[in-house]
Amino acid sequence: YELIAKNPKPLIGFSDASALLNAIYANTGIEGFHAQIFKRLHDFEQLDETLCALSGECSSMPMEEARILRPGRAEGVIIGGCLSLFHYLPGTNDCPNMQGAILLLEDSGDEISRFDRMFAHMKRMGVFEQIGGLVLGEFHDIKDSSRPFGFSLEDITLEALDGRDIPIIFNAPFGHGKNLWPAPIGRKGVLDTATLSLRFTSLP
Repeated sequence: YELIAKNPKPLIGFSDASALLNAIYANTGIEGFHAQIFKRLHDFEQLDETLCALSGECSSMPMEEARILRPGRAEGVIIGGCLSLFHYLPGTNDCPNMQGAILLLEDSGDEISRFDRMFAHMKRMGVFEQIGGLVLGEFHDIKDSSRPFGFSLEDITLEALDGRDIPIIFNAPFGHGKNLWPAPIGRKGVLDTATLSLRFTSLP
């Protein structure tokens, strides 16, 4: 981390890179981007979106197809990424400060019962008692178990955050599928369900 701090540059990636994005921010304060790597960009539109986010010209995430699970407004540092990686970080030195944070989560190709266990683990670690807002992105290609689990992703989210009056948005445009709008990890943001928006503060 000392070497990274002496040579600051943003890491870009998603999926397994979620662990690195959050750990680098936690240990150095350097912002990264939960975004598609250039090699896997699907078209020029995604390239433009990524360059726009990196330059700081794009100051918000489009939310046209998102849904509100719980209304509210939150201001805080944006953290998170892939759920199956991020849920290992709480309790370690590589986890960012979650007090008042806006937590972004997405994942792909797993059984919904496993996501339930991950949410339960994070609840036990106090994650949901600390964050100020939650944005769930695309959960791509999720499956039910051989014995039907009986609960949806919305169900397990609301159960995990029972008693917390914080904004929750579902189906935001980031994840393992085609939609992966770049999100700056470590930058302050504003989540507001009244305008159905996640706005990023300008670059320093």
